[in-house]
Amino acid sequence: MSEGRQLSLYGPSVNPINRLKAAMRQAIKECRWSRDEICDRMNSIAASDGLKSGRADKISVALLDAWVADSKQGHLVSVSLLPAFCAVTKSLLPLKVLAGCVGADVVDAKESKILALAKLEIQSKRIAKQKRQLQREVESDFLQGSDYDHR
Repeated sequence: MSEGRQLSLYGPSVNPINRLKAAMRQAIKECRWSRDEICDRMNSIAASDGLKSGRADKISVALLDAWVADSKQGHLVSVSLLPAFCAVTKSLLPLKVLAGCVGADVVDAKESKILALAKLEIQSKRIAKQKRQLQREVESDFLQGSDYDHR
């Protein structure tokens, strides 16, 4: 972050490194767990799912700090551990940063239901409009007396 400006988490760049680190710092800040507890919980998830933390045997606070430090550009959370981080911190921000690089977004289950409902509402309105149009055509045909020839 240069000159005191806050880094936008959803910028147009396809380079997510600084924004990912900022999103992870934000997730840690908003998390109810301490950094030690985040590491413990991530280690538990990693162990139960057979995930490795890279060269290290365990995820330590020092490793977590390196993942989120702007000065440590070469230290990034692995793709295999990012879901565990998001699950422990209960934050989609890091995933949203990655998706934002390609113009996409990440929604949680509740938002997904809202989107599904909105899509159904739009579809329902489109069908209702088609129904009204057909109804007008049928009524118009009826009023004009246009019957089919029943030969």
